[in-house]
Amino acid sequence: MMSYLILSGLALLGLFSLYWFVLRRNTFHQLNRWGLLFILFFSVLFPFLRLPVGVQDINLAATVIETSRDVIPPALTPGAVVWQSSRPEVSGKWLMTGIYLIGLLLLLVKMLLELFSIGRLIGSGRKVPHSTFTLVDTDTATPPLAFFHWIVINHSSHSPRQYEYILQHEQVHVRQWHTIDILFAELYVVVFWFHPLAWLLRREIKLNLEYLADQAVLGTGADRKTYQYSLLQLSVPDIRIRFTNHFNHSHLKTRINMMNCKRSSRLSFFNYLLFLPITLGLLLTLQPLNAQTASTVEDLNIDPGQSIYMKITGNMSEEEVNKIIKRVEETGVDFRGSKFEFNQKGQLSRASLNVKVANFNASVQSSGDGKSPMKEPVIFYLLREADDKLGVSVGLPSDLSPDHRRIFTKFNGLMIGHFSAD
Repeated sequence: MMSYLILSGLALLGLFSLYWFVLRRNTFHQLNRWGLLFILFFSVLFPFLRLPVGVQDINLAATVIETSRDVIPPALTPGAVVWQSSRPEVSGKWLMTGIYLIGLLLLLVKMLLELFSIGRLIGSGRKVPHSTFTLVDTDTATPPLAFFHWIVINHSSHSPRQYEYILQHEQVHVRQWHTIDILFAELYVVVFWFHPLAWLLRREIKLNLEYLADQAVLGTGADRKTYQYSLLQLSVPDIRIRFTNHFNHSHLKTRINMMNCKRSSRLSFFNYLLFLPITLGLLLTLQPLNAQTASTVEDLNIDPGQSIYMKITGNMSEEEVNKIIKRVEETGVDFRGSKFEFNQKGQLSRASLNVKVANFNASVQSSGDGKSPMKEPVIFYLLREADDKLGVSVGLPSDLSPDHRRIFTKFNGLMIGHFSAD
């Protein structure tokens, strides 16, 4: 979970920086609306996105190897490093997870209570159906607001001119389904409450929706100064519901400045194309962080109980080795610093393997003249059925049980899953 939140937060930082520094002052409010929603959804989905690698795993049998968990391994052979998971019961990870879940729960409860208060407000008002919306006339001292197809107004609190502008403004929110944007933004803050940019993203989504409504009202021929004066003169108690669009929402100065600002040049449209390289850059540069965020073996991106068997031999090509390494890195294993040398025939001649998983950090190096194919295989393994035993070696590890050694003699390449030596 922590890996997911970290990657999502980094994606949010990358894309929202583009919006904040380049796009937010543009008058293309509809484009900004879709851009902000893209930032929201991309950051949510980013940890699950994968660029195609084309790796093929070798599968033997789908049974779990049964071995003793109390065997003391023999002396290790040179060039082999082994680690046994300690699995601490209490750690800082669980404390951080607990704090995060408490914050999420509190905000979720608050969100549900506010939705309930909206329902009560709508239910208590006098409803007047129209073709595209339902007007709710209320005696409650609340700002005018729109929620899905309901428009709530305290009719007696406004002059006829104000009432006309309010109705035009709120109808834009209804026609363009702005409530959905706000609900997505609120849910986003519930999940990413710890990230300051999540709150800023929510604010920008709401503010841009007000820009859209203001722009639509002025587009009907309404006098700009009279409309802005109505915004300033509208006086109601400062009671706001977060899941609705308010006619006199805060940031009035920002809204008025945007209404008075010169329309953006058509050339500014090309700034939105910057989403493409930034998105691709995030996919290419941040996804490898999946290999760096595993703090325990349990954090690896494989199904519970699955083991990893990796065996790289001298007859493999550079393409085959790269596919194997990339596939294992997708599980959360860090191979940074590893080097592979190939001879003129494209055969693997020397290998230096650096492995980091949780508290396990080891490296081995094969021997060779750099011309002939590597004689001994380079091996990495994670054995779930042997108490998360981790190891890396040159040649077949002698500390493994006979069953595990037998598995390594039956294949070259990579296997991830449940396997039997039979």
